Formats: sequence, C-alpha cells, structure tokens
Amino acid sequence: MANLLPQYKKKEVRKEYRTRALILSLSVSGVILLIVTTLLASLYILLNSRLSDLNEINQVGLEKQEDVVKLEETIADIRVKLELLQENTQIVKLPYVMFRAVVDIKPEHVSLTRIEYPNNDQVNISGVASQRKDLEDFVLAIEEHELFLPVEYPFSNITEKQDINFSLVLKLKKEDES
Repeated sequence: MANLLPQYKKKEVRKEYRTRALILSLSVSGVILLIVTTLLASLYILLNSRLSDLNEINQVGLEKQEDVVKLEETIADIRVKLELLQENTQIVKLPYVMFRAVVDIKPEHVSLTRIEYPNNDQVNISGVASQRKDLEDFVLAIEEHELFLPVEYPFSNITEKQDINFSLVLKLKKEDES
C-alpha cells in the first residue's frame, strides 16, 4: 500500500507519535514512581515504628543488664567479705588450737609460766620442768604433734637436772610442709 500523504504531514504524524509515546512513557513512569513512593513511605513508617519498639526493648535490656552487673558486683563483694571473715575466724581459732595443743601435750611435772603468740607462725613458751626427763618428753611430744615443726630451745634448758627453767620457740607447720 502506497502512502499518499505528503512528506511534511508524514513528519507531523511521526512527531505527534513520538510526543504521544513520550507522554505515555512519562505517565507510566510517573504512576510507577507514585506507587514505589507510596510503598517506600509505608515501609519507612513501618520500619520506623519497629525501630522504636526495638529501642525500647534494648533500653529495658540494658537496664536489666545494669541490674545484673550490680547484682554480680554485690555478690563478688559479699564473697570477698566472706573470705575475709573465714580467714579472720581461722586466725582467731589458730592461737586457741595451738594453746590447747600445748596444754594437752604438757606432762604432769611441767608447769607453764608464759605462752606468747608474737606472730602467725610461732609460739613462745616458758615454764619450769621438775626434771630434765620431763622437759625432754615435753619437747618430743611437741615435735611429734601435727601442728609444730622441730623445737628450737637454748642449750641452757638442759644444763640443770632439777627445777629447770626453760623457754621454747614453737614454729607452726605450714600447709605445704609435712
């Protein structure tokens, strides 16, 4: 089929076609842009509300975590105080146990005049033994006791035969010593 339209009319029809095609594509693009904008706006509002909910949950979690941290600090403080109390009660019991052990070991013919506790690892004892054998028995009994190390005492303690004034330094065994 032959086109009977003049050339200038053909150019006008093509121009009009291009204009309508452009308007149609712009209209479709505008509608798509409007739909996408509406969807994105609703998504933004939805995510913003979800974010505020998560922030509230996070804030509550942080407050609980702070409470847990405070509770853990309190527990640690109580443990330290309990350990100190246990150490103090052991320190208080230790002299009693030592004094009791010395008094229980003491033979009948030995009298004690002084028991001194100058530091945590030794006891100084002074007294009078009626005979050298009684003093030797007392020293051997102390050395065999589980609390004490071998006894240090001056040589002057055994120079006399009767009514011997003596002084002994008893050292405590530590946990790692046998």
